Amino acid sequence: MSRLDTMAKRISEDLPEFIELVPPTEVSEGLYRRIRHIQKTGECCGFEMSMEQLKEIIDLAGSESVQKPLHFLCRVLDRLHVERTLKTATNRLRLDERIRNIGHYIKFEAEWQVKYLSDLISGRYSDDEVFCAVEIAMRKSYPDRYLLAMFRNRRNKENVL
Repeated sequence: MSRLDTMAKRISEDLPEFIELVPPTEVSEGLYRRIRHIQKTGECCGFEMSMEQLKEIIDLAGSESVQKPLHFLCRVLDRLHVERTLKTATNRLRLDERIRNIGHYIKFEAEWQVKYLSDLISGRYSDDEVFCAVEIAMRKSYPDRYLLAMFRNRRNKENVL
């Protein structure tokens, strides 16, 4: 068993999606070493990185917009870009948590509505504004539709001004 196979086996225990995304080859050996180092030490190029952040970065690399996941991961985990990458991953994790809380609060789970809502709220409105709007919407017969229409109207008014 080669060193690369051993690394792939150990990485697959925590990150099976990484192995599916970037199969072990000679070209990907450097990236495997970096991922294994992050897995063992919890740091990348002097910056602390949690497994949740690493999973978020791997999910981002697996998205449809990324054509070459190997090159993308090598780039974002590069010494020069890792700080910005960590900030992005942390912001995405926080935003996902906010969206889950809001989705749970208004009790609708239609995927497109949650995605649309996340696009609308991502930094544009404060938590107080959002929860106030949710409380108003909960009094209506179709709260999910009312809430989406409320934010859509707000956005249209902002774009006009």
